[in-house]
Amino acid sequence: MKKYAILLIACLSLFSACTEDNSTTVGLDNFIHIAGVEKGYHAISYSGDKLQINPTVESSFAPSDLTYTWTCYDTRDADREKTDKKGNGYYVQPDTIGHEQNLDYPVSLSDGEYTFILTVKSKSTGYFQQAVTSLLTQSALSHGFYILKETVDGNTDVDLFISKSNKLLADVIKSNQGQALPGKPRALDINHQLGYIDPKTDDKAGDNFLCITTENDKVYWIRALDCKTLKDNSNFYYEQVPDLKPYRVVRGFFTEFFLTNKGLFHGYTASQRGIGILGELAGYGASKHIVQGSGNVANNMIYWSLPDHSLTMIDYNGNIIDVTGKKVTVGNEEIEYKTKGLNELECIYAGHNFADANAEKAYFLFEDQRNHQKLMYEISPDWDKADLKNVKVIDPNSHYAKASLRAICAKSATIAYAVDQNKIYSYNLVGPLSEKELKFQGLPANEKITFLSNRYFLHETAGFDYLIVGTQMGDTYKLYFYDVIGGEPAGMPKYTTSGKGILKSLGYIDPTVADLDDGAIAPVLDE
Repeated sequence: MKKYAILLIACLSLFSACTEDNSTTVGLDNFIHIAGVEKGYHAISYSGDKLQINPTVESSFAPSDLTYTWTCYDTRDADREKTDKKGNGYYVQPDTIGHEQNLDYPVSLSDGEYTFILTVKSKSTGYFQQAVTSLLTQSALSHGFYILKETVDGNTDVDLFISKSNKLLADVIKSNQGQALPGKPRALDINHQLGYIDPKTDDKAGDNFLCITTENDKVYWIRALDCKTLKDNSNFYYEQVPDLKPYRVVRGFFTEFFLTNKGLFHGYTASQRGIGILGELAGYGASKHIVQGSGNVANNMIYWSLPDHSLTMIDYNGNIIDVTGKKVTVGNEEIEYKTKGLNELECIYAGHNFADANAEKAYFLFEDQRNHQKLMYEISPDWDKADLKNVKVIDPNSHYAKASLRAICAKSATIAYAVDQNKIYSYNLVGPLSEKELKFQGLPANEKITFLSNRYFLHETAGFDYLIVGTQMGDTYKLYFYDVIGGEPAGMPKYTTSGKGILKSLGYIDPTVADLDDGAIAPVLDE
């Protein structure tokens, strides 16, 4: 639309009294009166909400002579000139969304303010009147717990649990993209404020993303606010990468990291004006096992490298650093615990504990393929290094050794969790063996426990610390969210929810998080 047209709309939005009579006479007897349009509306996008406006129109013209046109545009675009790829200036044209007197508009808009205009026009004279209103939107998809699941037909989708309203939005990907992602789910990571080029504006942008990998070796960067896939295997890099096995997409302090069998790809986040195209960090294949430190250690990450069976650290600048090994004396024998070339070991779990802020630890649990002995590697991360501090041989008779599921308490106690024979036990991470069965009020004994995780959020004003238990009965999963005191569940569940599918993982997203907040980075968990 030419400049004068968009400016006319802006002027109308300023000078029209939207709840009053907007008429101007044509001659002495011709008029159009529009009423019943409020000054402003609110809606939750992608939730099924509709903007419904039923204006009354009084006119001196015959009803058959009147036309109705509803248009809308992003209010920010009213007087903002843009430039196309050829350097030509242009103004965004409003979208036409209806030709009936009444508006019944399903709201699927990004977060923001939008201007809606009703134009009532006489076909015989060209005379028209407009009513102008605004709509404030917040996406229903931008806040809550995303639940990664395998669908009944073996594909990947997510449900969204909105805890504030105790509402579950089912099959979010299928609902918004038309179908689930092909293949079973491998991992879900919620990443706040990743950089990318907005396909609508061709400008640099930053948003919150669901990063999903599947067992058929596909990766998807899905913008949370509208569930659009903006990147995948085809366009995350400057060229196609053959034989790629994607594991995780996580973010550090300034950097986004994509962990694959080929190595690590990385790019800057939104605060650093990243564009979403990733470069390669040569030579280090990865796995799904990764531990991220807190802000006290610059959010550095330690991961298990499958190709060379080694432990490796990435610092906040994206530098690759070897984890230092340790020599210990057992009796009269000196034993060297290495961190590279551990070909006889397989990593089965990794977790993080910072209950003591001055003694932050990353834990990697290994199984020795020669004798099935389980070993716990305790690593101390720092700003510029990571040292192996201790190796604990796990008692084979312990619940932790025999567990079907494991997790680690991050903030409130130096313990791990184990599910053995459908019961949950705590396991002391320091000192001698000590285990304790934990009691969970409101958790039915007949439901099979298939998920266990200490989920925390480090945001200054919106933080939480939950111990979450997931159960599976046929194709129905249930989730129980417990507040945590000293690492143990406190009282009845704060929230419960259930859905259809096989529960795989979950992650939390919050649209109020600013880039570089702790909440924008943690947690990165195995489970």
